[in-house]
Amino acid sequence: MANEWIDISMVTPNEFEERMKLFDVELTDPILTGELIVGDEKYLEEKRAQLTVQPITSEAISHNIMQSMGQREIEPRLDDFLKPVSRKYQKTFLRNALALKQGKRSLTKSILMDEHLNELKGSTKKKYVRTTINV
Repeated sequence: MANEWIDISMVTPNEFEERMKLFDVELTDPILTGELIVGDEKYLEEKRAQLTVQPITSEAISHNIMQSMGQREIEPRLDDFLKPVSRKYQKTFLRNALALKQGKRSLTKSILMDEHLNELKGSTKKKYVRTTINV
């Protein structure tokens, strides 16, 4: 179910470029699925194209695992409204790491959250202590 609010994030240009290289879902999903409200359409298309050709690195896989774990760590301190959001990010980042490990790229949050996506090898249901992904 989509919400009725706009999710806005602000990053520096350097942070934006670094997180793009890491296939950070918080950036890649709006790049791939979002609508340009104001700005340079050509730049947006360049960023979409970048996601299809840039190398998948062990650093990108590790980044997504760490983002998932970070969401898991903060979840107990969140209010009841934000806990489900954190859980979705936990799952999305972990599934993105698994997908990247298998060479899959440019996956949106909706694709990563699809329960019927059986192609990802590894578990998104195990405890992090038991989850291992060789990067």
